[in-house]
Amino acid sequence: MSLVDFIEKLQKKPHQMKAQIMWLSVTACMIVLVGFWVWSLSGLGQGTSGLQAQDKGLQDLGQLKEEIPSLWQSLSSGLGSVLDSAKELINNQASSTPAVPQESQLPAQKLPME
Repeated sequence: MSLVDFIEKLQKKPHQMKAQIMWLSVTACMIVLVGFWVWSLSGLGQGTSGLQAQDKGLQDLGQLKEEIPSLWQSLSSGLGSVLDSAKELINNQASSTPAVPQESQLPAQKLPME
């Protein structure tokens, strides 16, 4: 039986039966996911290899904490330079745009009459 045949048979079933099949499949998937999660957690706490992996993770975290201030400084200086260049661009555009005459200064034009 192919997947397409199974889907066609499922579509022909009443709504109540489709809802039951959906909840059963959701429950089965969640059991598999929770089982995998518990299995992976139990492997972390066993032996010294789990402790060594945790210690290495903590060392990496400590190194990351030391690097964050320099990262923050470089991001703030980069953002500052972007803002400065945007201000310069806005000022240059404002000074280089020609003045548009107001409507009161334009001569009145009339449409031709036929």
